Amino acid sequence: MLSYVTKLPIDDIEFIKSWFKEKKNILDCIPNIQQLEENEVIINRGILREKLKFKLYTISNENYVEHKLMGDCTIRIILLPPDREIRIIYEGNDKAMEKVLNDFLEKMKNNILKSFKEKLEEDLNSQKNSLNNSISENLGKISFIIKLTSSSKILLEEVKNISDLTEYVEDLVLRFGNYPVLYIRGIGKESFRILLVNRELKGVYLRNSENKVSFNELDLVNLSGEYNIRVYGSMLNFYNIWHTSNSR
Repeated sequence: MLSYVTKLPIDDIEFIKSWFKEKKNILDCIPNIQQLEENEVIINRGILREKLKFKLYTISNENYVEHKLMGDCTIRIILLPPDREIRIIYEGNDKAMEKVLNDFLEKMKNNILKSFKEKLEEDLNSQKNSLNNSISENLGKISFIIKLTSSSKILLEEVKNISDLTEYVEDLVLRFGNYPVLYIRGIGKESFRILLVNRELKGVYLRNSENKVSFNELDLVNLSGEYNIRVYGSMLNFYNIWHTSNSR
């Protein structure tokens, strides 16, 4: 018998369960696998070696998910969601088979961990992009701007001839970076609104001379000329401001 136990470095139990219940996610993590039918798989052990054939069965409930490979031997891939724990178990007394499966099970475990992390990172990036897009859209709304500026103080007002807006914003961040929230507004032949949280760009709102709106930060590099600038700073947690303004 062989057993591998690993703790998942992920706190989102619902995400863990959802990912693990998908049979395809598990199959994709099994090395050298070929799927014959929906519940039949073959594991190719290499040239001139006998292939291992299995039937795949899945059991799941609120606190337990198991994918069981039954055939030439039995391999159990178990998730215990409350403990964020994965167990991969070979059941059998064949010492030769244990030797064959030792590296195989280790690779499977590592593949599962890697896939978990990649999927979580992908989902987090998607959520982050979605939030940033939503913030950019809200920078075009008077109600949000009022909420943002009323919880901030004016740090700077000036008329500035800007040749490189990116460089100008970087200078402002260096000057006022002690404020967790920075809101920069510029009015000229075009207008722009930029929001930074903890020195990270979170929202961009641009309106050009033809009254076309963009939320794309890459369009910032095209802005130049004379602008009436106002910079606001807040020591409050931005997400408290955000949730308050979106709860109405």
